[in-house]
Amino acid sequence: PNDSAPFKVANLTKDQWIQRVPKSLQWTQQNKPAKLSSTLLLLKGHSRTVSCAAFSPNGKHIVSCSEDRSVRVWSASSGNLQVKLKGHTDKVYSVGFSPDGKRVVS
Repeated sequence: PNDSAPFKVANLTKDQWIQRVPKSLQWTQQNKPAKLSSTLLLLKGHSRTVSCAAFSPNGKHIVSCSEDRSVRVWSASSGNLQVKLKGHTDKVYSVGFSPDGKRVVS
């Protein structure tokens, strides 16, 4: 329906989308890189295909999941692995943060 949350999000303008991006991930004239690399951050660690990745609400962490049955939390600024979560008995296809950023769901 037109009043559903996914419909409303899908119909945001570019400026409305930018407002939803955490400030730490937005570029301004002051912090914009002089030259953009095709690779901004390389996260190495998963041994199989990465299925999903998401930023924490504050933009400081990235969580990823993989067909290798693991979930990993990374520093968004350095790309360093912070936590490796194991225990899934099958491929992991989706991952995200809770709204307060304190929990990971997979």
